[in-house]
Amino acid sequence: MLQLNTTVGDWYAIGFCHKHNKYSTYNLSRMKDIVLCDAFTPDPDYEKKVHIDPYFGIWNNENEAIKIELLFDKSINTYILERTWHKNQVCRQNEDGSVYLSFESNQFQESLYWILRFGSAVQILNPPELKEAYKAELKKMLKNVQ
Repeated sequence: MLQLNTTVGDWYAIGFCHKHNKYSTYNLSRMKDIVLCDAFTPDPDYEKKVHIDPYFGIWNNENEAIKIELLFDKSINTYILERTWHKNQVCRQNEDGSVYLSFESNQFQESLYWILRFGSAVQILNPPELKEAYKAELKKMLKNVQ
């Protein structure tokens, strides 16, 4: 299976690694001396073994999907409302102009990095562990500017 990571524009292959006996993610731009085999038999249980969320990352992990709930400032409401951020999103504008957005993803770290790009225009409503990770990342960022 090939997956395009639209964030950075790289192509990735997700395949079974016989050396490590698991599915892994490979960046095609790092591959050298690729050899195409004559035969390929797809794994009928592939979808049960590979757990990616292509909307927020290509990392294969077995983490449970978590519900992420965000509140965006009215200053960027059009930007948020005009896009489909995730296939299972719930997005609605509130009376005050702010925008509620929720979705489920197993890509915790990638979701955190995506949320950080909105700066003070976003508030994390849930889950609590994402709020804590956001605070910790902001503290680390502050150290870089002192």
